[in-house]
Amino acid sequence: MVDIKKARSLPKKVIFQNVLVYVLPVIVFISQVLITGTVAPEKRLGYFFSPFFTLYVVLSVVTPLVIIAACGHTIKKNIEKGDAVEVINRIAIIFLRVTIVVPALLSFTLPLLAYDHSGETIIHTIASLMQLFGSVGLGGLLGYVFFQPAFEKFMSFVPFQKKYMVMPLRINMFLLGLFTILGTVCMILGPILLASETIGDLNITAYTATRIFPMVVLAIIMASISYNTVMRQVTDRIKEITETTYVLSHGDYSIEKLKVTNRNELGLLVNDMNLLIDGMRDIIKNIDVSVKETQNTASVMITNIEASESHVQSVVDNISDVKNEMINQAAGVEETQATINTIARTMDQLNRNIENQAASVVESSAAIEQMVANIRSVTSILEKNKTAVNKLFKAAMDGQQSIESAVSTSRQIYQESEGLLETNDVIKHIAEQTNMLAMNAAIEAAHAGDAGRGFAVVADEIRKLAEDSSAQSLLISTRLQELGESINNVSNNTLEIEKIFTSIYELAESVQNQETVILQAMEEQSTGSDQILIAMHAINEVTSSVKNGSSSMMQGTKEISIEMNKLSDITQQITDSMNRVYDSTTNIAQSLRVVDDSTAQNETVLENLSDKVAVFKI
Repeated sequence: MVDIKKARSLPKKVIFQNVLVYVLPVIVFISQVLITGTVAPEKRLGYFFSPFFTLYVVLSVVTPLVIIAACGHTIKKNIEKGDAVEVINRIAIIFLRVTIVVPALLSFTLPLLAYDHSGETIIHTIASLMQLFGSVGLGGLLGYVFFQPAFEKFMSFVPFQKKYMVMPLRINMFLLGLFTILGTVCMILGPILLASETIGDLNITAYTATRIFPMVVLAIIMASISYNTVMRQVTDRIKEITETTYVLSHGDYSIEKLKVTNRNELGLLVNDMNLLIDGMRDIIKNIDVSVKETQNTASVMITNIEASESHVQSVVDNISDVKNEMINQAAGVEETQATINTIARTMDQLNRNIENQAASVVESSAAIEQMVANIRSVTSILEKNKTAVNKLFKAAMDGQQSIESAVSTSRQIYQESEGLLETNDVIKHIAEQTNMLAMNAAIEAAHAGDAGRGFAVVADEIRKLAEDSSAQSLLISTRLQELGESINNVSNNTLEIEKIFTSIYELAESVQNQETVILQAMEEQSTGSDQILIAMHAINEVTSSVKNGSSSMMQGTKEISIEMNKLSDITQQITDSMNRVYDSTTNIAQSLRVVDDSTAQNETVLENLSDKVAVFKI
């Protein structure tokens, strides 16, 4: 998988090295111009600040940054489409090739356009071209030598294949040598060609020391740095591969896989080596697992074979015992046959008994059903009686309440009658006082003579009225006494009736409670009778099932008798077969001993193989 963060951001160091590929030719060319005097001193300032040369310097800095930004944008857009690996590899190829071509185009066009060739000879122009080629061949190459491995190391997170290789290592080394030689030659020949135009006027020694020798030194330094850097990179990578193969050759596959930091044959070699490491790890793991599983299987097999030998011997012994038992079984079969005949006769008698029991169960079930019906009838009558008793209980309770009310009323009347006697006494007393007043009035009237006659008549009438009132009061008193005695008798009789109604109430309540108990008992009896009836039905069903089972057993007994005859024949056949099995198990025991020996040898071989596999580390 491609790490998107790495794919979107190029390290600053790599960006700086890429910019150096463009800028170093500019620096080397300026150095040559200043040292060799390709441009006359009076024209140098105008040349370096001319529009084309200024554009050359600016483009040498800006162009790599623009290319990097464009490549990053393209990578980001295609990552979102899910085609990151293919896109990044194609952009890497284009990016490396553009880094070779674009600096050369810039160096061969703009500096020449900025140079004023008026009045210059063809040799001077050729010398300028050689200096430009030397600047690109050595300066650009020096920057590219540092940039390429750093960029390819950064690209190690992207899967690498042969089709994504920029150029083979052989061609890369050839071009390195070619550009190093041509760049060095051009840097040296440039000042020599310039000197050839004025050879008669020059001090050769001074010119060589000040113009040619510095170019030779600069060219050799840059060429040496480029060549040594490339060779060191290749040798370091080969050394890493050699160390890895050395570790692998000693069976250590636990080492970390190498990163693909070269996009040439060395990268393909590392790729294949990593695949080899993964494949060998899987193979060794599988072999180790298989050996352990085989060892476990062999151990289990040895254990099982040893157990099988013991079991086979036990089988042989058991077969011998079984053969003896079969002889005894034949005798037992005959005895069993006689026993089964006896069982058949017993089953026949049992079947008849079961039929009688079934009839009795049916009769009992009918009687119980009749009893249940009677109980339900009695329960219905008791429920009606309960209703009547409840009414009687309510009537007794109402009568008791009425009697209590009558007793209370009679007592109240009796008490009020006593009040009337008191009132009558008052009237009697008034009558006596009136009579006394009438007598006094008569006496006074007599004293008055004729003047008191009218008053005497009134007094006489008052006396008569008093006497009548006294007589009536006496009569009322007598009547009230008689009424009081009657009321008292009524009250006493009412109390007796109240006691009688209380007794009736208590008896009615007792009858009600007894009726409730009897009704509950009858309901429980009805429930119990229903359960008995259900049980009788179940007994009837079980009896029928037993009867059917008895018939089946009778039939089964007959079939068993037939089968026992067959069993006798089969027993003889089994005895013959057991003899043959005894011979076969003896042969199996001998074969197991041979397999046991072979398994022991196989276990020894597996232990040796396991020791060999243990040498490898994964």
